Amino acid sequence: MAYGHHQTPIKSKLIGTVNYLQVHKIPFFKSDVFRTFGVSTARGKAILERQQDRRHPEIETRGQKKLINPEQILAMEQILWTYGFQARQLT
Repeated sequence: MAYGHHQTPIKSKLIGTVNYLQVHKIPFFKSDVFRTFGVSTARGKAILERQQDRRHPEIETRGQKKLINPEQILAMEQILWTYGFQARQLT
């Protein structure tokens, strides 16, 4: 069964099964897992490859640039924790 697009539940089951087998060091062939879920080998490899790319959600390249960087936010939080809410008048 060679589909161009697979629904998210199939992708999730495929990724979860491969991760489980790898974590528990159970020997397996990825082609067998792909066949079980009805995914072609090429599509299965693409699904697993894309899954690795999505593991860095903190890197955001879209949208407008941030006006305040994380160091400045940390400095502002430190002032609030040190001086309490009375420090709001400092800003």
